[in-house]
Amino acid sequence: MDRFVRGCDNVVLCLKYRFSAFLKLLLLFALLNPVHSLRRMSTPNLASMRIGIAGLQLKELRRAHIGLEQHCRLQVEAMQGALRDSSKKVFDDPNGARRELVRVQKLVQTCNLNLTAIGQHLQSHDLLAKVGQSVASAESLIDQSEITGPLPSPQVESVNDEASESVFETEGSAPSTLSSRVSEDRNSRQTGLTPSINNLGPFPVPPKFEMSMSELVVDFCSNHVIRTLSTAIIRLDRSCGGKFHTTAKYTSGVFTIRMRAPANAPGMINSFYISSNDGALDMISFDFVGNQPNRVLTAYAVNGNHEQKLKTFHMDFDTTAEFHQYTIKWDNEMIVWMVDDVVLRTLRASCVKDYPTKPGHIFGYSWDASSLNDGAMAGRMNWLNAPYFMHFKNLQVTSPLRRGDWVPPQQKNVQRTSTNSIRPFVIDYCPWSVAADAEHDVDITFDKKGCGGRLRSLNSYPSGKFSSRIKCAEGDTSGLLTSFYVSSGEGTITQDEIDFEFLGDNKRIVQTNFYVNGTSDNEQWVELDYDCSSGFHTYAIHYDQHQIKWFVDSKLVRTVVKEDQLRERLPYPTKRMFLYSSVWNASFVNDGGWTGKWHGMGELPFVARFKDVVAQYFSNE
Repeated sequence: MDRFVRGCDNVVLCLKYRFSAFLKLLLLFALLNPVHSLRRMSTPNLASMRIGIAGLQLKELRRAHIGLEQHCRLQVEAMQGALRDSSKKVFDDPNGARRELVRVQKLVQTCNLNLTAIGQHLQSHDLLAKVGQSVASAESLIDQSEITGPLPSPQVESVNDEASESVFETEGSAPSTLSSRVSEDRNSRQTGLTPSINNLGPFPVPPKFEMSMSELVVDFCSNHVIRTLSTAIIRLDRSCGGKFHTTAKYTSGVFTIRMRAPANAPGMINSFYISSNDGALDMISFDFVGNQPNRVLTAYAVNGNHEQKLKTFHMDFDTTAEFHQYTIKWDNEMIVWMVDDVVLRTLRASCVKDYPTKPGHIFGYSWDASSLNDGAMAGRMNWLNAPYFMHFKNLQVTSPLRRGDWVPPQQKNVQRTSTNSIRPFVIDYCPWSVAADAEHDVDITFDKKGCGGRLRSLNSYPSGKFSSRIKCAEGDTSGLLTSFYVSSGEGTITQDEIDFEFLGDNKRIVQTNFYVNGTSDNEQWVELDYDCSSGFHTYAIHYDQHQIKWFVDSKLVRTVVKEDQLRERLPYPTKRMFLYSSVWNASFVNDGGWTGKWHGMGELPFVARFKDVVAQYFSNE
């Protein structure tokens, strides 16, 4: 055969012969070793081949397009290096290979932006898109390669001997401690039954099993949804996005999946949710918005009504960089949203008027949301970076649930005497007005829509030091209120609260204040020797069960002592506190008598800046 090929004068015929001979050998090997060979060729080997194809595409692109070499040379070199590294890691370190491929996708998108800025022709964009598609295909194959056999049959879980106690807040109620204690004896271990709970009698623990994602039903654009045993990938381009759902409906359960959102995808929304999928749907969801890669949205709807049921969380990680685990626990008592076993949000059925109860399928969905709020919700699509790929993997279901089945994971305690970053934090309203790029920094904008913003820490503190460097908004801010404060629960009628408040009509004072059980008559002004909008200054609140202190640039400006308050038969705050920052129009209070009358929208937007926002938990008790 080699003699024939070497003697062949027609190069095309030679190549065809070599290729057909290779296929015959491959087929013969597959026939002799069917299961092993097909599995080997369907996963890591094919992933390595796809990476090689991406490298060849990139090499050809670099040779054929001078503009790419001129304006994306550094990115292209980094892509080639990452492709080489990923190819080496496919077999021994699939997670490392995946990280390198994610890096390549981000570099492709950066290069696209560079070419767009200088007006380069679309052919370069198209070829870069092909590189991105090869890389995405390789990543999908790496995900598939982690499954080496059929899924195990559902198993009955053993019950944890230890109590698990988690402290977190439930909507519509005061902060509470959710405690679940499950104990068992040797008989329950042998029978697989839990002990009697609330006199319900023993019952089997519901099985937790990993669902075969290849069996998911695709709702539309089936060629845009890639399914394997453990993964599903939705591709979004100009023609279509994609949506899938489970065949079964669930009435309760714990639903866990690992997801990674696409990078540089403004305008795109990706969702994992449970929905009754009828005309007046009940729904519970996790959502990702393309213009905010550090954010996770949680929402629910009842009979089609989702008003005021959305909460936004700014995370301490980039949702596009790595896979993270997202969990929805839902039964007739409570919904819990968790990320990497950290409880973000809880909703008790007993504390809200409307609560989702209808059976629902599990869905995954990716779509162009550029039109929502005129682009304010998720941004606007840049199709030059398309296609975009949303990754889902390892869908696990525990269903149905009965009372006592689920034990919340132990939550990480706030560290005493150490500085805690306020990540993740909750954005209560107008999330588009809150920008938080750095680890400790936040900007809140009051814009032409008349919306400011409010954020709070995920954790509450029984005591501590809370500080930030703050620069008030510039311009004629009469009527505007900028606040930095701690509160047991903003908006409740029984909150305890301790404040720094910047009054928009006078930037040379800051008001200090505190509330006890929703009542306040404790305001004091502190004169400043500067305009609070001229630069950053440090404001700190020290609070414990003995005294409250307010500091400005490390200077003590006010002290309230609990013993003095009690001696005068005056109240003192005692509750656990969240850390808050907010900006809003307070000109209606006392008809402008507090922060001033509103002078109009001429100098909008107003931006208040908070830097180095930290909480340090301590106790003098």
